Amino acid sequence: MFKEIGPLAQAPTLENEEFKAFQENQNQQLLALVKAERFDEVEHHWKASFHNISAGLREILNQDDVIQYSRYHDRLAYQSIVALLLPDVLQRTSPGYAKAVRSFSKRAEGWLLEALTGLPDVFVKAKQTEASLFSQRLRRYTSLNHLASAARAVLTKETHVKAMTEDYEKIDFDGVKEQLLWVCEGCDANAITRFEAEFRTMQATSFSVEAWASWLQKVVMAVLSPHCGTGNLATQAGEFQLKWAMLSSLVIRDLTLRSANSFGMFHLMRLLCDEYVFFLLERTIMAGAAQGLQHAADGGVELQVLQYNCYSYKSHVSSTISFICLLLVGTKLLCSNGVPIKRS
Repeated sequence: MFKEIGPLAQAPTLENEEFKAFQENQNQQLLALVKAERFDEVEHHWKASFHNISAGLREILNQDDVIQYSRYHDRLAYQSIVALLLPDVLQRTSPGYAKAVRSFSKRAEGWLLEALTGLPDVFVKAKQTEASLFSQRLRRYTSLNHLASAARAVLTKETHVKAMTEDYEKIDFDGVKEQLLWVCEGCDANAITRFEAEFRTMQATSFSVEAWASWLQKVVMAVLSPHCGTGNLATQAGEFQLKWAMLSSLVIRDLTLRSANSFGMFHLMRLLCDEYVFFLLERTIMAGAAQGLQHAADGGVELQVLQYNCYSYKSHVSSTISFICLLLVGTKLLCSNGVPIKRS
């Protein structure tokens, strides 16, 4: 099995100059094709590179230092591609460009696997791992970009914003907060109240996706800053993701039971906020410092990303999904005529 590359690992050393030149040339050509938006040519590039690999290089592909070197530089290349294609996940993109990037993200891993046919399994597995992470990340970012475009259409219409504000005023947030404190251990009641007040103000005064993004960055920074530089940053990020998901689910549930006219608009904004929070948490872990979150003038997030390893965070978050589903079912069973039963 190959070793994992830690979040701040130094570049692996390798003495084989032939493989170093092969890796560098391959990644440079890949970046050139992506920069030119010639996505369909990536498949041929990978096939040509790996099918014509020399016998000497083929013999060393199962060596650990070669595998680590390849993974490290693949990861850097993929990070550069994401930054190249979507420097700002909230940026305005044409439908044709967004469709092309999404299609590339879906096909890239399959192209690479086909090109690696016949090479050592351990080398293929390592390359596939990095390609899979890249594809998943790019798909999430394009989905977030699509949600941002849809949200702009809502926020620019005064009637939609007014309807959302009126429906939100009817939410029993004290009941929502009580249920959240009951379920989620360690929740700060004062922080919840403060964030809800800020949300209420944002809803009435902010009519741009970028303004909402800035507020969400502020929330994430407030929660994670105390844990930066510690060994439990990923764990705390996962805990916050659970609490955020629970809170947004309870709010949507309340709107559903009240048959709110603006439910569809709230559902869209909930999806956008949930996805953007996940994006911020992932980027914070990748950078290793929440203080690095700064919203740029163009709506982007300025981060110096060196290396990342989000496996522990993703594992923690995925383990909470089933819990949330069971919790919502249980909450529904505790309801009588749409009113939650209070704790004694």
